[in-house]
Amino acid sequence: MTLSAFYIVVAALFQTGWLLATKALNKDTLKHAFRSGTSTKERWRGLWPPLAYLGTGIGNIAFLTLSMEALPSSVAYAMWTGVVMVFAAGTDRLFFNKKFNQKQYFYLALVLVGAAGLNFLSNSKGDQETKNTPQENHQPKVE
Repeated sequence: MTLSAFYIVVAALFQTGWLLATKALNKDTLKHAFRSGTSTKERWRGLWPPLAYLGTGIGNIAFLTLSMEALPSSVAYAMWTGVVMVFAAGTDRLFFNKKFNQKQYFYLALVLVGAAGLNFLSNSKGDQETKNTPQENHQPKVE
């Protein structure tokens, strides 16, 4: 696994955490956390979902951005989407007892194979080009 693929997996884990935090958000619980007389335990119960939402969102963006330093953004985004889909399905299965049939497992496996194939092809020697940043391409000539 390349470093950019590792970054995509970490970003996908953060995105899965973000999905769980989104499910846990509750406006009434958050309002109750700021009322006077609320215990510390009840306050924390209302504050952790928005804090987790922000933290996992920032982690997701940071690691996805790191992966795009070595991969084209289209490849990184496609790989990230596939891995997030598989992690979200696993989360549904583990935490929410969502049942899948054999066809769904087969297609999730195809998503993983596609993500691995994109990673392999983006790192092959025949596919590498000289990478110039926009600043390098348009530097004025100094005489």
